[in-house]
Amino acid sequence: MKKIIYFPIIAILLTSCNLNETPKCGDLDVINKTIEILNKQIKSQVKDEYIEKNFNEYDAIEFANNKGWDSADYVKTEKKRIDREADKYADSILATTILKNIRSNSIKKDIKLCNCSAEATNLNLKTIEVDYTAQQTEDRDKSVYVELTYTIKP
Repeated sequence: MKKIIYFPIIAILLTSCNLNETPKCGDLDVINKTIEILNKQIKSQVKDEYIEKNFNEYDAIEFANNKGWDSADYVKTEKKRIDREADKYADSILATTILKNIRSNSIKKDIKLCNCSAEATNLNLKTIEVDYTAQQTEDRDKSVYVELTYTIKP
């Protein structure tokens, strides 16, 4: 079954590309910001999966009781420890995320917007289909606005 996650994600990106033109799907700054936004969104999922695989509250209570320890204190301490481990694990996994098969779906030069699709891959995660837009802002800073949604492939 296909798991669909749909999060509208918005970010502002200062870019070094020509600010009078429409951003391109493959611009390095657009790609890097897309990966950054995606990683922020899926980090909690990666952490939750790690915790689910590596922590069982019932086992922790049993262990504490067998040792004669206060089970509530032990569980609290173990939850904090496993959360720190999960955070480090997620950071290390997500550090290898790349976008490949980048495609321009449409370009609207009059509003300086490009609609893009790509596959986010990682050595340890499933492939994620990412749809994103990049649009130049009209303010003085001439930054790029990036918005994305994603679907986790089975």
